[in-house]
Amino acid sequence: MENLKKICLSALIPGAIMAVIATITDSLPSTWWLRIGIVFCMYAACILAIYLFSLNGWIKSQLDLWQIGKIRGLWQHKGLVKQLEKNMYSSNKIRIKVTRGIELLNPKKEYSFFTELNSLKHGKDKTHSQDVEMQILLVIPCYKDPHVIERKDAHQDIPHEKFLKTWYDFLDKIDTYRSEYLHIDVKFYLGSHARWRFYIFEKANPKKNTCVLLSEYDSKSGGIDNPMYRIMRGEKNIAGFMCNYFDTLWNSKSTFSPKDWNSYIETQKCQSHFCQNCDDRGMSNCKNCGRKSCEYEDICKKLSQEHMTILQKF
Repeated sequence: MENLKKICLSALIPGAIMAVIATITDSLPSTWWLRIGIVFCMYAACILAIYLFSLNGWIKSQLDLWQIGKIRGLWQHKGLVKQLEKNMYSSNKIRIKVTRGIELLNPKKEYSFFTELNSLKHGKDKTHSQDVEMQILLVIPCYKDPHVIERKDAHQDIPHEKFLKTWYDFLDKIDTYRSEYLHIDVKFYLGSHARWRFYIFEKANPKKNTCVLLSEYDSKSGGIDNPMYRIMRGEKNIAGFMCNYFDTLWNSKSTFSPKDWNSYIETQKCQSHFCQNCDDRGMSNCKNCGRKSCEYEDICKKLSQEHMTILQKF
């Protein structure tokens, strides 16, 4: 019976509206086929409107989704290049969360920061006069981390030792961009937070919204090659969440500076990060955390010792 009432209302309401519209169109100096077309279109519009508003708040949910997310398209190719360039030069604080970071400095990569970093290093091409602060989060360079293994699988052409070395190569290269105009700091984070890679551009002009460029890792390709969503920050939207998430992760006890990495390798505390019985910093006398020989232990010790100087700079 309830369904019958709904069906009757669905038929009667548009019919009543169309009767009014038909009366109005009859008075218009139009041809008969034009009047029929107007009535038909208005009838279809009424039926569609009733259907949409009967979807239990579907329209409002879609509007809320847009308002909360404010996602401004999926950017790639030249469009993404222009987004990166514009945001790099108009921001005084840049936060980057990636796996290794080395491809960001590759001049052969379309979406790298090579050109922009060279300019910012010398205080050039900016749309403001302030110094630029850059914070970069890299995944911990350890094959016990599932995310590192996944990214290695996406780069099967790179040998295991060379793949780990790219973290140290990044530190070597990014250090050369530090200057009185560009302040750069780097930390390592655990891959359990690595699902999303993103860049946060906080504008020097307080009237401009913070921009977040965001992408999800593809297990079959390099992270830098993926298209990115552009989201403008609001008080309670996805971009705002990402900004707060970055700051929380940056200040977390499980996140640490590269200069601490060598001591972690020497004491095998790096493996304690993956033990549920050890604390965030690997400080524990736990005997079950896997503090025993790792097949990549010699490689990690070799790399950390060879790059001791650069590790100590961050």
